[in-house]
Amino acid sequence: MKIIAVFTLFFTSFPIFSWRAHYLVTEKILRHPSMKFTKNEIVPVEPLSTFLEKEGISIQKLFKTYYKELKSKKKYPTVTQNFKAEVFPRKKPSIADFLSTARLNPSIKFPLVRRILPGQASIYPILKSSKVSPYVNPKYRFTVFEDVSSKSVSAASILYTYLDEPDWGMDRDLWGIKKYGYGKQPFGSPTGPSSQAPFHIAYLHENFMVKNLKPEFLKTLPLDRIKLFSRLSKLAMRTGHRYWGYRFAAWATNYIQDLCQPYQSKAVPFGSWMNYFSTAISLNKSRVLEKNQQIVANRQYAYEDFVALSLERSYTIKDKRSSSLARYLYTGDTYLKKSFSNYDKLVYHITFQSSSHSRIIDKTIQDTFGDKLTLDPKFDFANAKSSGDFRMDEFIQTVNKNKSDRLLVETGKDFYLTARATRAFWKMLDIIPQK
Repeated sequence: MKIIAVFTLFFTSFPIFSWRAHYLVTEKILRHPSMKFTKNEIVPVEPLSTFLEKEGISIQKLFKTYYKELKSKKKYPTVTQNFKAEVFPRKKPSIADFLSTARLNPSIKFPLVRRILPGQASIYPILKSSKVSPYVNPKYRFTVFEDVSSKSVSAASILYTYLDEPDWGMDRDLWGIKKYGYGKQPFGSPTGPSSQAPFHIAYLHENFMVKNLKPEFLKTLPLDRIKLFSRLSKLAMRTGHRYWGYRFAAWATNYIQDLCQPYQSKAVPFGSWMNYFSTAISLNKSRVLEKNQQIVANRQYAYEDFVALSLERSYTIKDKRSSSLARYLYTGDTYLKKSFSNYDKLVYHITFQSSSHSRIIDKTIQDTFGDKLTLDPKFDFANAKSSGDFRMDEFIQTVNKNKSDRLLVETGKDFYLTARATRAFWKMLDIIPQK
C-alpha cells in the first residue's frame, strides 16, 4: 500500500506545461511548401453565435451521435459514462448552450482576434490580452492581439492564432461540475492551471507497474477533445462556415501538438524503479516528493522557455542557431511515414514517439542547463524568471556550445514530430486540398 500511495503522490504532484508557443510552432509549420494554400485563402470572420444559429439542427445531430458514442465506450473507451447527455437546442441556441453541451468551462468567451507575430506590425486596433482571456499571461513576450471583428483574415492566421485557445481556460476547473461527469480527477489539482492537465496529457506508454497500480493515469481525455472538435470542424467546413472550420481544427490540433511534447506523454522522464523504491522507503516521503516536483517543474519550464525564445528570435533577429531550430517545422517530409485510419491510432503513435524521446531530452536539458537549474530543488525557475533573476536570453549565451547544439538537435526531433503530426492530422480533417 505504501508504494501505491507513493505513485499517487509522485504522479499527481507535478505541474504541467505544454508547448507555450503553440502559435509560433504552428505559424512555422504553415510555412511548409504544402501549406501555401492557407495563406492564400481569405476567410470572413464570423461570430460563434452565427454558426450556432444557422446550423442548430446539424449541431444537435452531431452532439446526439457524440454522446451516444461516449455512452457506448466503444469509440471513446477512456471517457467516463457518469454524465447526463444534454440536448443542444435547434432553435435560438446560445453560446452558453454550446459550452454546456460540449462540457467546456462555462465562463470562457470567443473573441474575434488575430495574434500579432514577433516583429509584425498591427493593422487593426489592439485588444488587451485580458479581453481575450484572463488566462493569457500578459507578461509573456509578444502577447499582442488585434481586433478583426467584421474583417477577413487568412486561413493560416486563424490556425496559428487559435492553436492556443484551449489553453485560455477552456479545460479549467471542470471536475467540480457534476453534470459534466468527468469523474475522479486522475492527476493534477482540481482547480487552477493543472486542473486542465488530464485533457492535454496521455500517458499511454508507462511501465507495467504504473499500468497495474494506477490505471487511472492512462485516462486519455485528449481524445475526447480531439474527436469532438474534429467533428465540429468538418461540420463547419461542410456547411460553408470556413472560419469556424479552421478555428475548431485549431482547437483539436492543440491536443495533438501537446502530445508530441515529451513531458506530456511521459509522467516522469527520469523515473525508474529506484526512484519509486527510494521514495517508498523514505522516512519523509512528502519532502522527497516536493523536491522531485520542483526538479521536474524546473526542467519543463526551462525547456518551454528555451523553445519559445528560440522561435521568437527566429522572427526578430538574424540568429542562425534559432533559425536552424525553426526549420525543423517547415522542412522535410510533409506527413508522418505512417497513415492512420482513426485518431486513436494517430495519438497512440505520436505519444509512443514522444515518450520514447522523453528520457533523452530530459537528460539533455540537465546537461545543458547544469545542476543548479535541473537538480537543485531550492531553485525555483518560475520565480527566478518572474523576478528577473533569470533571463534565458542571457543564460543561453553562457552555455557550452556543444551542449547547446545537442539541445537544438534533440529539440529539433520533437519539432519534426510535431510538424509532421500536425499536418497529418489536418490531412485527416480534410482541410488540406486533395491533389
